[in-house]
Amino acid sequence: MNGPMYRDIMDKNVLQSAKKLNLKKGWHYQHDNDPKRTSFVARDWIVEKKLKVLEWAPYSPDLNPIEHLWSEVK
Repeated sequence: MNGPMYRDIMDKNVLQSAKKLNLKKGWHYQHDNDPKRTSFVARDWIVEKKLKVLEWAPYSPDLNPIEHLWSEVK
């Protein structure tokens, strides 16, 4: 996968999913710092759609919030 392919996936899914989930304007888009997600094409799409992106440090082990809930589930 590359940046343009990722942008196409976002274009077909992100806003439609937010609408189906009935998310209002306060939601943030979350992604890791994989090169295809931070490519110029993907970043331009995010800016064009005026999405708020949740900032994460590169290689953050805390990227997946579900990892913090496993102890609660057990």
